[in-house]
Amino acid sequence: MENIRALQAKAERFLQVFLLCHIPATAAFAWMMGVEVVAPTVIAAVIAGVGVGASFIRRGTTDGRIMLAVTLMALIATLVYALTGHPWQIDMHMYFFAGLAILAATIDWKAIVAATATVAVHHLGLNFLLPEAVWPDGADFFRVVFHAVIVLFEAGVLIWLLATVVQAAQRSDEASQAAREAQAAREEEERRRIAEEAEARERSRQEAEAARRKALNELADRFEASVGGVVDGVAQAVDELEQTARTLAETTASTSRSTDEASTGVSEAADSMTAVASATEQLAAAIREISAQVQDSSTVAQSAVDESDRTGATVMGVAEAADEIETVLKLINEIAEQTNLLALNATIEAARAGEAGKGFAVVANEVKTLAEQTGKATEETSGKIQAMQVRSRQAVDAMQSIAGTIGRINEISGSISAAVEEQSAATQEISNNVSRSERGANAAAGSMQTVREGAREAGQASDSLKEAATTLSERANDLRREVGDFLHSVRSGGA
Repeated sequence: MENIRALQAKAERFLQVFLLCHIPATAAFAWMMGVEVVAPTVIAAVIAGVGVGASFIRRGTTDGRIMLAVTLMALIATLVYALTGHPWQIDMHMYFFAGLAILAATIDWKAIVAATATVAVHHLGLNFLLPEAVWPDGADFFRVVFHAVIVLFEAGVLIWLLATVVQAAQRSDEASQAAREAQAAREEEERRRIAEEAEARERSRQEAEAARRKALNELADRFEASVGGVVDGVAQAVDELEQTARTLAETTASTSRSTDEASTGVSEAADSMTAVASATEQLAAAIREISAQVQDSSTVAQSAVDESDRTGATVMGVAEAADEIETVLKLINEIAEQTNLLALNATIEAARAGEAGKGFAVVANEVKTLAEQTGKATEETSGKIQAMQVRSRQAVDAMQSIAGTIGRINEISGSISAAVEEQSAATQEISNNVSRSERGANAAAGSMQTVREGAREAGQASDSLKEAATTLSERANDLRREVGDFLHSVRSGGA
């Protein structure tokens, strides 16, 4: 019914303006017809003013529309009155029928009834009281009845039409209400469906997020179990390598000291041989002095034999330690190769993971680089260890040669002791033996110099091994820290 009320409001505003327009229209029409102008105009102004004012006060109600209908019929009656005695007076009655049709715009059957009643009262009352104000030929009751029948017929048709319009409007409103309710139901259903879909999407997102977190945590656990174990193994091997390097350095230092002592002994033996040679030239005059020198030479030779044996055992221990270090380096190299393979597999898995695996790929590449550096450092260290093994074996051979030489010196000293008892016959032989002993001592001194150089090189190699082990330990710590940071970032990203 909102549409009906809107049309009624528009009709009321139109009729209010339309009624006010009758004031100048009445004056103009009366002037054109050559009849009285002032009285009809004043009457029209009073009727229009009162009717429009009352309808404005009661606007939007049935009473206001009834007032507009009665006012319109009264203004038409005024025009009929203004044409009193004029031939057009009877024609002005058609305006009553037109007015009823205009009032149909109010869509109010009560306004039609009020207008019809007003026309009936006007015709009947003035037909008897002032017939010339209605009919040009005087009173005519038959005309009144005829006009009344026509007016009633028109009013009935208009009322039926308005009822039909109102019913159609009601049905339209009901249909609109049903459509709005259906639309509201559809909108509610759509909102419910959207809410359910949003809830389903949120649930799916949460499940996917939970699955992603679980997968990341499982991946971090697997990575920690595999790579973490390798890193711990590398760190443990590095610690053992550092300990071995320190032991090797200490052993090399001890070997160097022993070599210095043996070299001193050999030098003393050479000096003794020189003294023996001088004593041989004066053998006749100083036999007892020669015997004492030979005894001293025998003692020094025995000491040199003992020192040579100890030095050989020490150098042999260095060679065995080098073998153990080489075994440890092979273990480290195998661990580095395994780490490299694990880093390669981690890089492939990171590439499959896409954006989520970029950080993992960076750490995997770093692990791979560290493993390659570890392998290179191990290979360099292994080469140095092999060189040290060769030098150690050379030192052992030299010690054995020294031991043999000193043993011969001891034998010669015994011969000298025997020759003292046969001075006369063996003087020349003693001189020859002393000469050979002096050459052997010089050879022993040269061998001891070689052993000393080998010990020094072994010391340098042990220092290099120690530095390599320290660097490898730092790399292992960096690798452990990078792995820890990576696992923390993965678990934090999955939280």
